[in-house]
Amino acid sequence: AHGEFAHAEAVAREAIALCDEHGIASEKLWNTAFLGAARAAQGAHAEGIALLRGATDTLLAIGGTVTVPWLLAQLGAACLAAGDVAGAQDATRRGLEIAAHTGERVWDAALWRLQGAILAVDPAARDDGLDAATAAARAD
Repeated sequence: AHGEFAHAEAVAREAIALCDEHGIASEKLWNTAFLGAARAAQGAHAEGIALLRGATDTLLAIGGTVTVPWLLAQLGAACLAAGDVAGAQDATRRGLEIAAHTGERVWDAALWRLQGAILAVDPAARDDGLDAATAAARAD
């Protein structure tokens, strides 16, 4: 699996270079986030978190929400791996809020898995949102 992340890093770097060469800003943001996820998965947590945070914050600032819940799941996983439970919780909450707002629910499972991982590490991280989500899931 580590080799897959190294390959993902190489592909993201190549894509970023092509975006720079051709002036494709939006694709550069997504590929920067992918690079951040790959770097974090390989243990470069601080670098990966900074890349993911920068890309997602910029995408949200310009109104780009497509795939952002998934990117926030990647950010949350990187934060959790780095021991930043509050950062992981914040990324998860933001991802679920954006998904609820846009209707792009395809990433919810990844975000809820992350929430479960957060609770496994720190049961005190439970918040009212989890109770509300559990109630909503049971109502469906």
